[in-house]
Amino acid sequence: MQKTVTLLIRDRRGSDARIALESTPDGGAAAPRLTVELSRPEPLSVATEAVEEALAERFPGWNLRFLRHVREAPAMDFVEVEPLPVTALPATLQWGGVRDLDVELARLCADWLNTPAARPWLERGYVQGEALPWIRRQLGARPAALTTMHATARSLVLRVDMADGRRVWFKADGAPEPSEAQLMEALTPIADSLLPPTLAAEPERGWLLREDFRAVSLLEDCEDTRPWAAAAESLGWLQRRAEDQLVRFRGLRDYRGEALREALLAMLASEPAAVSSADRRALEAHVERWCDALAGSLVQPSLVHQDFVGCNVALTSSRYLIFDWSDVVLGHPFFACDRLLDARWKDKAWKSAVIDSYLTAWADVASSGELRAEFAACQKLRVLYEDLRWADEIASMGPCPMRDRLHADLVAGLRGMAVWLRR
Repeated sequence: MQKTVTLLIRDRRGSDARIALESTPDGGAAAPRLTVELSRPEPLSVATEAVEEALAERFPGWNLRFLRHVREAPAMDFVEVEPLPVTALPATLQWGGVRDLDVELARLCADWLNTPAARPWLERGYVQGEALPWIRRQLGARPAALTTMHATARSLVLRVDMADGRRVWFKADGAPEPSEAQLMEALTPIADSLLPPTLAAEPERGWLLREDFRAVSLLEDCEDTRPWAAAAESLGWLQRRAEDQLVRFRGLRDYRGEALREALLAMLASEPAAVSSADRRALEAHVERWCDALAGSLVQPSLVHQDFVGCNVALTSSRYLIFDWSDVVLGHPFFACDRLLDARWKDKAWKSAVIDSYLTAWADVASSGELRAEFAACQKLRVLYEDLRWADEIASMGPCPMRDRLHADLVAGLRGMAVWLRR
């Protein structure tokens, strides 16, 4: 039997778009058809083109049909997603940005097309039936509103607004043990001043409840170089303090020393169809060369925050707070700062200032030139290191559209690196 459901995407200005998801005639899961129809041609703050791109990228193989296009879109506002007509789908949800729309469609895949969801929070009833009762018990009152600010295969973040004006944040993460909640317990003695305060946690389920830390701004909003440099230096000193405390972090993926070489080579071997044999040999030689360069490192292994980016660093009135620790491994610490440099990768002066500040924490270990050379060696492996992140993520997921998208990203990264080496 053919199944159809329609979502209404509405912004605060009253404009809307209807998105219909329709299965194949026999009710199977192959190549469903997606139809998007806008109510009127004026600019929408739901950023229609962003929706189109996200859907096309994240659901490859779907038959996407857009009935009307809007070529202009102002800054995104909050949007509401509700099922039309009334069905057994979740109650009205509010999303913090259109880029998360694919999560609701992933729910539809799981519920209507009989394909598995990537994570528990993509299942119908998770928030209302599991997370909300726990949040209510911790706070002693029922929240006035829940807003989904972020929902991916990696994690779920809810903004929790109380009737008295208080605001807290709930997070569930899908990382294998240790969960972020467990990691926070181990990190607090080392980095308490850099961590957002925790109200409650259920480590076994990966649940965290945090006070709103009232950031003045996020680092990504800062034009001035100095906050970026200071945040990088703060992370560097945290990593130095963690060097002799790594026993506290049992269970983290271990990419120290030769383990990184082995993991990268194993990843290349696991994707035989991604690149040609000649390109694979070139990639393997690249791994060997730069892992050899790091083999005699003077820098001790430490924690690697693999998502140390501007949107995960908050500036308060008195300090920096580093959050989203759900993706942390043991390894060469410099890979964490190199991730930060993506923000302005073409700005050489900015990058140089940030790197210099970050390396201050290791000034007693080696000369500036030696540290710079080691940082450059990490940068040579950066693309493949990112692919390794996707491989780890894929390994923890069952078949689902999100897994397909991550695998496509991994393959694209390998092919792009192969092209770069040929040049």
